[in-house]
Amino acid sequence: PELSRSDQARTLYHLGLAQYLSRKGGHAATTFTKLANDHPDNALGEQAIRIAVQVAANVYQQLKSNEDAFDSAADLYQNALDVLFAKYPTIDIAEDNTYALAALLRERERWQQAAEAYDKVPTNHTFYIESLYERLVSLKSLWAEATGVRRADLGKQVIAAAEKFTTASASVPRGGERFDRIRRYQALTLITIADVMVETLDQPKQALAALDRVASQFSDIAEAKTVKATTQRIRIRALQREGNFAAAEEVIRKLMTDMPDLAGPLMLDLLRNLNAEITGAKEANDEAKTARLAPIAVKLSTMLVDWAKTQPRFQNDEKQLLPFQIMNAQALASAGKYEEAAKAFQTLFSSKAGKSNLVVVEGLADTMFQLKRDAASARHYNTIIRFLARQNQRNDLFWRSQVRIFSLRDRNKQAEKDPAIYHNIVRLQRTAPELGGEPHRTALRRLMEIHAP
Repeated sequence: PELSRSDQARTLYHLGLAQYLSRKGGHAATTFTKLANDHPDNALGEQAIRIAVQVAANVYQQLKSNEDAFDSAADLYQNALDVLFAKYPTIDIAEDNTYALAALLRERERWQQAAEAYDKVPTNHTFYIESLYERLVSLKSLWAEATGVRRADLGKQVIAAAEKFTTASASVPRGGERFDRIRRYQALTLITIADVMVETLDQPKQALAALDRVASQFSDIAEAKTVKATTQRIRIRALQREGNFAAAEEVIRKLMTDMPDLAGPLMLDLLRNLNAEITGAKEANDEAKTARLAPIAVKLSTMLVDWAKTQPRFQNDEKQLLPFQIMNAQALASAGKYEEAAKAFQTLFSSKAGKSNLVVVEGLADTMFQLKRDAASARHYNTIIRFLARQNQRNDLFWRSQVRIFSLRDRNKQAEKDPAIYHNIVRLQRTAPELGGEPHRTALRRLMEIHAP
């Protein structure tokens, strides 16, 4: 006969205990989580979720530094926390664990979910002020990955989050380990503000003033090697934004000489932002700004490639050198030097390291698109689409490639309308109603309207 629900709950409870006593923490956490999820109306359910959260937390702490075990341990912990908040939101440990869930999501680099979870940490929580800073970190990570209108909107959110943390953290009593940690967060927050001021708000003077405050108020922190390198990278961008290119180049050369071990990644980040600024200027039809910045990007990226080739850790490693070469090819494309960019991307694509790199494939597809070599362009975009579809990754790259594929078909249409474009986008929309969000959705819907039968 089938067990009653109360007997099912008791059976799961005793199984979980047996697994726990046998030092099978992961199995025990899974069993207790299942009991809590399936039997919230049973008193054993509440006991089970308390045990599940604690055991899963212990397993996660033990395994999170193990790259191979991280995802399974994080899933175990998050499943327990999800059941806690879904089925037992009013018990005492729920409020305590609001911070734990947010921190877990941040450590999993699920930035949007983390930012939303940090919003739910109550003001009386022991780590409320820490949660404000970690929310800022999550928003900054989203901002760093975003482009266009979304990046601008996220920049404003980052500044608001920074101001909220700065105000709240002023109340932390002086002295002790926590004060030292919060003080470091305050310095890093000022640096974040400067970064957003330069890259999104176009306020280079204010950014330089913020960096000067870091140097004067947090001199001990500012001299730390990684912090100093980051502030130098932002200072370079601020000087470029002000049009002081000679001073910016001087700082760059000093960075490469004084901190060669950190200069590479920071210069890549700097050039990434510079290329994004050029792209924004093109989209805004700001020809003067594009003409001013594009040669700078080419010069700096060429300088960076030449420098990287002299560094022992890069010069004999094709894979390590690839990001610098990609940035140079992207700078050539941003400058409108599509023939040179196409040759650079083709050379990279022909290399072992570059052939499987989707940034290289997209760069080659984009330059071919600009040069109207449509068959080659379509072939590379389709390579990207097929690869990401197999990986079930419908990310920005997937949707950018879809927009370009349909744009190519539109450009090569044999008649005023090509109903196949309309029907293919409709088919795509059935499985992804949002069509990848903006700006992809608008571009695809415009093509649908043009080619509707």
